[in-house]
Amino acid sequence: MSPILVVSIILALTVVAVLGSGWLVKTKVRFPSRLQIKILSDQELEEQTRSILSEYESELNQLGFEKIGDFEIIGASGQNLHRVYKSPEGETIALVSFFASDWKKRPALIFYSRFQDQSSLNTDQALMPNFLEVPPEQELQRFAGVFSAQTLFQLHKNRLEELKSKGKFPVALKKEKIFSELEKNQQRLLDYQLQAGMVKKDEREEVLIPTWKFAFYFLLKIIDPIPFGVSYPRFFSSLFLAGALTVGFSWLARLDFVLDLFAQTNLSPERIRFLIAGGGICLAGILLGYLIQKRGFLWAGVISFFGVLILSSHLPNSWILIILVFILITWIDIQRLIP
Repeated sequence: MSPILVVSIILALTVVAVLGSGWLVKTKVRFPSRLQIKILSDQELEEQTRSILSEYESELNQLGFEKIGDFEIIGASGQNLHRVYKSPEGETIALVSFFASDWKKRPALIFYSRFQDQSSLNTDQALMPNFLEVPPEQELQRFAGVFSAQTLFQLHKNRLEELKSKGKFPVALKKEKIFSELEKNQQRLLDYQLQAGMVKKDEREEVLIPTWKFAFYFLLKIIDPIPFGVSYPRFFSSLFLAGALTVGFSWLARLDFVLDLFAQTNLSPERIRFLIAGGGICLAGILLGYLIQKRGFLWAGVISFFGVLILSSHLPNSWILIILVFILITWIDIQRLIP
């Protein structure tokens, strides 16, 4: 098979994978055109869900936060559950959010404050991609890998104090006004997506459906090389370890004495090299998936791709299979994140 034909096939498959993924986003993701919150009682939540939403309760109580209640957004794609807390002075709301489509079943912690000029400050852990355009008046701070409520709240307070020094005045929210405040905040966010051309109205079903602009924006966020919820030091050290394993096994596969160990088998030298290097690449992918978690599938494909390129002088066509597997892995990763 000629190199030009191989490249053409790979490019065609990549285009099909991207367009197919975009179509999947457009057909499965839905937003309510008018956002409404449904307050939930403890009896409406399963025991496992209550346990997940309670993960930060002890830390938040120590910080003085008071539990207000649980709610879900009506009409949103997939199951979404949220528990809201209020700080003693009422200037900050803490949201513990759980999305059933998230495979790790870990809740996301968000701190939110609104100012008198209708601008706001959000601070979160970057556990999930931010798939929506953020309005200029809504500042978003993201700190990957910060799982301590105390640390995240301190980061939120630091920025809050900076904004206060610049003339911003936080609104002290009353307990009975919190749910309506959250509804208004999220509605403003949805309205901005409409203005930005990310979604359009489906009048028949009274929902907002994604445009191709949103679909490709969604895909770019998923393929972002830095995994959400993983700190930079952990990501790069994990990538280094996986890369070292890949290079090490690929180098080992080139040594003649290794071939001598398998001399009694009927395998060709190329097949032996492929099995040794392939085993190392699989091990590197598994290790990387364990260490960075959120993007394990995707980065295992990347490691496999570059690992086999090292052997390309011995196996000129083996990388074709790896690229096909990489496209499949990317597709699976996208499907896993779509509610």
